[in-house]
Amino acid sequence: MDRHPADRIPVSRPKALPIGEAALGILQRAGIKGGLAIAAFSGIVALNYGRSRFVLAREAAGSAINGGGVQLPPDFSLTAAVAGPMSCCGNEEHYERTLKHLLAGIGADSRSLTP
Repeated sequence: MDRHPADRIPVSRPKALPIGEAALGILQRAGIKGGLAIAAFSGIVALNYGRSRFVLAREAAGSAINGGGVQLPPDFSLTAAVAGPMSCCGNEEHYERTLKHLLAGIGADSRSLTP
């Protein structure tokens, strides 16, 4: 990631500031402020960047693990067992489910730390 300038601290770039400000505003209205807001925002950014990497890789590969003819060694039986779902890694359903869990966790954490 050090090789591509877009991968370095994207939210500190001038064009990204309005997005960060809007996100911090949403978090503040939810009662999440300061370092907790930065941690939550960082998690959301990481989820989005991570998902985009999965989607791009899947599109570039054009095939699933088993559907693409990749043979897994026998000591990767857990991976082989989820080869079908893995071919959809990062799809819209996975993203929405993960975002829902992330936001629920952020909300629970902020309620437990608020006096």
